[in-house]
Amino acid sequence: MQAIERGLDRGGRETLHLTLNQSRTMANPKRKQSKRRSRLRRGANQFRAPKLVRDAESGALRRSHRVDPTTGKYRGRQVLDTEA
Repeated sequence: MQAIERGLDRGGRETLHLTLNQSRTMANPKRKQSKRRSRLRRGANQFRAPKLVRDAESGALRRSHRVDPTTGKYRGRQVLDTEA
């Protein structure tokens, strides 16, 4: 259904606007989203526990490719000063 509305523009001149009822409705999905697709989307956003490795020198658990906070070493080299 179409409707013609009268109005005034900024200059005070009379204008006519043709409006459609379809343009006033919100967008809706064409099909129902499957359970599998919803679960795949939610599964991609879940938190994962960090992967830990055991340090060869101190034996403490730490994240790989990062400095050991207890000794301050990374790949056998001293990179952080630790207080003794």
